[in-house]
Amino acid sequence: MKIIFPFIFVLLISNSCKAQNPAKVPETNPHFLIMEAQTNQKLQDSLRNNLGQLASEHGDRILAIQWLSKHPQIARAPLRDIILEPNQTWKASGAIKALGMIGDVEDVVFLQEILQNNLSLSFEAASALANIKEATSREALLQLTDHPNESVAANAIIGLGLTQDETMRPHLEKLLDSPSATLRWKAVHAIGLLGTGSSEALLRKLSQTDPDQNVRTKINSVLK
Repeated sequence: MKIIFPFIFVLLISNSCKAQNPAKVPETNPHFLIMEAQTNQKLQDSLRNNLGQLASEHGDRILAIQWLSKHPQIARAPLRDIILEPNQTWKASGAIKALGMIGDVEDVVFLQEILQNNLSLSFEAASALANIKEATSREALLQLTDHPNESVAANAIIGLGLTQDETMRPHLEKLLDSPSATLRWKAVHAIGLLGTGSSEALLRKLSQTDPDQNVRTKINSVLK
C-alpha cells in the first residue's frame, strides 16, 4: 500500500485538475457571437471608408493607405479590384502603394502585369515591386528592363534602384551600355538611388565618354 497510495493520490489530483480545466470548446455564448459580429461589421465599415479615402487629395489618403497596408487579409482583394477599375488612376495609384507596403509575394505577377500593360500606373507598380523584399519581385523588374516599350523598361530600371539591393548594381551598370540614351539616363539615376559606391569609377569615366549630353549631366549630378 505504501507504494500504490502515492500513485493513486497523484491520479486523483490529475483528474481533479482536468475537471477544473476542461478542454477549450468553440465559444457559443450568444453575447460573445453578437460582439464578434459587431467587431466584424466595424472592420468592414473601416475597410469601405479607407478604400474610399484613396480618392482623396488630402492627408486622409495617406492614413488610408497606412490602414489598408496593416489589414492585408481583408484589403488585398478589394485593392486589386480598384487597380483594375477604368479611369481611376489616382485612386488606383494609392491602392498600388498599399499593396507594395503589404509586400505579399503573391502580388508580384499582378503588379508586373500592371507595370507593363498600364502605362499610367507603370511607375507606381515598379515602386511597389521594389518594396516587396522577395527574389521574385527583383526578377520581375529585371525581366522588364529590356521590354520593347521604352517607358516600361525605364520604370523597371528605376524600380531596381528603389530596391536598395546591392545585388542589382551589376545589372544597372550593364544598362549603362544601352543604345538608348533614355535608358542609360535611367540607369544612372537608379545607381544614384543605390548610392554610387563601387560604380563611381565607371561613372567618372562615362561622364567624359557618354555620347549624350543629358546622360553626362546626370552622371555629374549623381557624382556630386
